Amino acid sequence: MATLRAYESKPYLIEKIRTRGVDFTPDAAFLQAVAAPIRTPDVLQAIAESKRPGSPESPDRRKAYLILTGVGLLRLTPAGREQYEAALALAPDSAALHMIYGGAFLLIADFRDAETQERTSLELWPGDADAHVALLLALAGQERDDEAITEAREALRIYPNHKVALMELGMELTRDRQFKEAVPVLREAIARAPEISVLHKHLGLSLFNTGDIEGAVAEDALYLQANPNDSEGHYDLGVALRAQGHPDDAQAQFREAARLDPSNPLFGALANPSAAQNGPEGAGGQRPDDASVDGNIYTNKFFQFSLQFPEDWTVMSADAQKNVAKLGGEMLAGRDQFFLDAHQAFAAHSYPLFFVTAGKSGDRSYSTRSIQISALDPTVTTGITSAADFLTSSAKIAQQLQTPVQSVGPPVGMTVGGRLLWRMDMTMRINDSLSYFTEIVTIERGYLLLFVLSSPDQQGLDEILHSMSTLRFIQNSN
Repeated sequence: MATLRAYESKPYLIEKIRTRGVDFTPDAAFLQAVAAPIRTPDVLQAIAESKRPGSPESPDRRKAYLILTGVGLLRLTPAGREQYEAALALAPDSAALHMIYGGAFLLIADFRDAETQERTSLELWPGDADAHVALLLALAGQERDDEAITEAREALRIYPNHKVALMELGMELTRDRQFKEAVPVLREAIARAPEISVLHKHLGLSLFNTGDIEGAVAEDALYLQANPNDSEGHYDLGVALRAQGHPDDAQAQFREAARLDPSNPLFGALANPSAAQNGPEGAGGQRPDDASVDGNIYTNKFFQFSLQFPEDWTVMSADAQKNVAKLGGEMLAGRDQFFLDAHQAFAAHSYPLFFVTAGKSGDRSYSTRSIQISALDPTVTTGITSAADFLTSSAKIAQQLQTPVQSVGPPVGMTVGGRLLWRMDMTMRINDSLSYFTEIVTIERGYLLLFVLSSPDQQGLDEILHSMSTLRFIQNSN
């Protein structure tokens, strides 16, 4: 999610103040309390003038004062939280106070509590466009993009000129990969808010994915003029330049992305393609692919495990395994260049350990029954702390990309050879054909050890899974 901005639209805020009014005359302390960045002099004037003509002073003036001075607290310090809670105790039915409290949670990235407060605010006042925008930010922070888009559209229905709702709608459509829909929204948002440079980044991505490469290059370049230290922005421009037929210029952008973020394996692989082709080195001089095959038993000396496979199956070469993985990555990526680059970086930091298929050797398709084993270097697993995390992340990426791969269920634990492994079942549809896959993962010696089983039918996959029961680790400790 983009850096949180004030989610109120200034003209709409003035309209709300003048339409609803307040029942007390604000004093200097109150005006100072609400002097947040969006509350410019014209907004403060609207607040000061918002007392309804002829309205008597409210007997609950102090209650209203507590509600509205809460606006100025912004940060949820212990003292600030106490004042919010005190104000809510006095006025639990204040839609404005719940909305403001939710905004304070947004600022500390507590998106669940923010969502709770914003939903309460909307129950009390469904027609507040600002609360819908605040709710969409809370949803976006939880990566619930479909719901966030709905809230953005509702905010714009209530107040079509809500600038922040328009900007967030464009960016959420991009995140949800609705690129064609995002382009006109982002163009309008840029026209209304040219100072918000991140809109150019989202427009560049949307244009690239709708085939306007020249437009993508222009937007990415505009974004980098204002944000020269954004490594992802340099990567985006590099991808667009590469597609435009300027490989040298693209390579310069990839090198800059890697310089700015040297820990990112994707940027490193693109900046140094020759190094990536050589593959990673094994820890301590050992290689994870140090293994042997004796009859129908595969033994890996580095990870210290063995696996018995069907006697009539054919062992394929490491190059064949790489080619199959490359073909699969291209098939899944489609036109998504980021996924394809990420897959190539993944492959550059992986070891193909073993590949065996049913039947005679030769070219193999994805309908062939097979077992593939690979090890993923830990430098690529940033943010992945467990085998279950890896499987969940993989399924989520496939879903976001709208690939033909679908997970059948969440990761489940399974004990094989005295070791706890994690398994996820998947299907992949190509035209009218459905193939079945199972990924089984464990973490060994700091690497993700990945078993991929495939079959054109469920019965065949069940038979391959039976072969997994022969997996044995020499040491039965994780």
